[in-house]
Amino acid sequence: VTVYALALGAGRGYDRQELLDLGTAAFLHDVGMTAIPEEIVQKPGPLTPHEWVTMRRHPHEGRALAARGGNISWTVQDVIVHHQERYDGTGYPDGLRGEEIPESARILAVADVFDALTVEKPWRGAHSLFHALKVMRDELGDGLDPVVLRDFILALGQLLAAPEAA
Repeated sequence: VTVYALALGAGRGYDRQELLDLGTAAFLHDVGMTAIPEEIVQKPGPLTPHEWVTMRRHPHEGRALAARGGNISWTVQDVIVHHQERYDGTGYPDGLRGEEIPESARILAVADVFDALTVEKPWRGAHSLFHALKVMRDELGDGLDPVVLRDFILALGQLLAAPEAA
């Protein structure tokens, strides 16, 4: 997730400090999952409504853990707490939409979704890169910032088209 987010941030012209904050947030974005019971995090099937209430606490738990660290900036904490927001307002924890969501959190959302789709999970196999991008565009397109998603697809396409280094 961190590599995808940093590549996207660099491609969007982020400066050194912005990349440092984005990378830190990407690295720590799910630290709040440590406060969620293991049986919910690793559940092989759909979560119950009660389990979803518990799961949706992880962004706030993550910000709280980052804040306790003492050296984590407010900018990083803000990205951690908003990485589950969706462009169409259907995300959590605050139901932010569009430009209300910090750009770095929108970048992290794209990176996180792509990683989630392309990594094997206890309940399903990993999607191919092409299928993951198709799902992101067709099924999650309204939830992801369309410009950030486009930039990600273009960057990934360029990476895949580049000749391998010797």
